[in-house]
Amino acid sequence: KDQMFDLKKEIKILRRERDHYRKIVKEKNLLD
Repeated sequence: KDQMFDLKKEIKILRRERDHYRKIVKEKNLLD
């Protein structure tokens, strides 16, 4: 049970980092 909770937490964090990365790439592309 706890494992499932940790997994969802990990996914949430990964998703947030991915979105953050996308934003950076987008801004970088605009600058180039």
